[in-house]
Amino acid sequence: MTERIISHLIQQQHQLIDAKMSQLARARGCEMTPAQQTIFRLASQQIVTLSELAQHLAISRQAVQKTVAVLVDKKWLKLVPNPGNRAAKIVIITEQGQIVRQQQQQVVREVELHLYQQLGEEKAKLLQQLLNEEWQLDNVG
Repeated sequence: MTERIISHLIQQQHQLIDAKMSQLARARGCEMTPAQQTIFRLASQQIVTLSELAQHLAISRQAVQKTVAVLVDKKWLKLVPNPGNRAAKIVIITEQGQIVRQQQQQVVREVELHLYQQLGEEKAKLLQQLLNEEWQLDNVG
């Protein structure tokens, strides 16, 4: 029987895409856990402190520190003092981290290009349009 539950179909395709991107990232030495990816993305987009990361991710500051420590050990991120608050540390992407970011972006481009080729441009654009829409589920239940 063909699966027709939309949420399951989306989840299956996400898992397929995620597995391929992880495989490609691992081959290039830039694989990260989902939590590491989120922290890395936020640090590369804006100036952010450990406390702000913890708030954004809704996890403890200690969990953020542990995750950041792994990325600092890899030399992809660094912690610097916050000039506005000596007790706080700002998470900054390093030069090596910028290279990793570029490698990750290349992985995304490769997978998306493959999806465009597999689906065809019309279907790929339609899929992108549907996924970009605001889905309202507030009135369910």
